[in-house]
Amino acid sequence: MALLLNAAAPLSNLWDRFLADPHVWWGHAWLAALLLAALCAGIALASFKTRISQIRWIDRGLMFQLLALGSATGLLTTVGPLGTRLLSETIGFGMVALAAVALLLARRGVRKDEALVRSMDRIR
Repeated sequence: MALLLNAAAPLSNLWDRFLADPHVWWGHAWLAALLLAALCAGIALASFKTRISQIRWIDRGLMFQLLALGSATGLLTTVGPLGTRLLSETIGFGMVALAAVALLLARRGVRKDEALVRSMDRIR
């Protein structure tokens, strides 16, 4: 879910707002954080056999996701009052926020699964 939301976030008007900023590097940093978070989520998805590695990749992706969420929050709060005219930007922000929640839930689920496997190993 986080992989798809991060891929779709630059398609929103939030990306256009980042590019309209005089400091264009801020938009490129946001895009790089989104891409790195999506890459980490994809690697975590592919490493399903080793849960410890999966947790580490989710943590790395969560770090980049929080960087993207923070910069999106900064942009959204500085462009003006929230309302219907910023609806498309708010949708883009929501995609980034939902991706962060998805990564947090994935981390919690993988940790629960690892704890269950360890408890079963102890019983054997």
